[in-house]
Amino acid sequence: MFKKTALSLVIFLIFLSMVSARSSARDYTYYNSVNHYTLTVPNGWEEIPKAIIDKAVSNAMSQSSDKADFVDFDTGFHLKNKDYFEYPYTLIQNHEINTPSYNQIEKDLSRSEMLDEFEKTSREYENLLSNASVKKPYLDKARNMVFMNAEADVQGIGEIKLLTTICLGRERAIRIFFYSPKSEYLQNLPIFISILDSFKYDQGYEYSEFKAENNYSKGIWDGVLRKGTIGLILGALFSILLGSRAIIKSRSKKDRD
Repeated sequence: MFKKTALSLVIFLIFLSMVSARSSARDYTYYNSVNHYTLTVPNGWEEIPKAIIDKAVSNAMSQSSDKADFVDFDTGFHLKNKDYFEYPYTLIQNHEINTPSYNQIEKDLSRSEMLDEFEKTSREYENLLSNASVKKPYLDKARNMVFMNAEADVQGIGEIKLLTTICLGRERAIRIFFYSPKSEYLQNLPIFISILDSFKYDQGYEYSEFKAENNYSKGIWDGVLRKGTIGLILGALFSILLGSRAIIKSRSKKDRD
């Protein structure tokens, strides 16, 4: 009986190791040693090179009359079988800050000026975006994260939803922007949530409400809505590029005929 039990245990352990190996082969772990955080990206997703992101952001910002400072992102991820900035995709940004207490964060998030920023940026890109709207942010104390949903009609694509998440840390707030077609949002949401569930700061860099109690900073949400909107623009410009390619192919085919 003991031998059978031992054999069964061995087989079970081998099975677990095989499952674990397959799981690790499917998932990709991203580690940012500079900003001290780790997250896991599911199978089928890959990192967007930073040089590609920087060039796309520069092109997007040139579409606006507002000459604001360059918007910098740490990295981003997209589906392997799709082009860069073809929905769905995600962008990640570091924001250094002495993270304040929950009480101050909740007060800052209640300010109407913060939501006005989204509308202002959307108007700057009214040739690419329309019907933009944003919902009131929500502070999740269990996760030490702030969530907010927004959506807009993107030229050439249709309705897009944006889920913005601020991951609170000891001395920074990592901002994660998820973009998805509205019609596919519920389908993509479990993927987004799995990435957030895997997110963690290095030991010693996690958010502590006790340590944050004496911090004072009003910048927890500074510029985040503008940066989220810039991310939406990348998808809009991609759709225009696709349209241009289609026109070129069509003309080329007519010339051949």
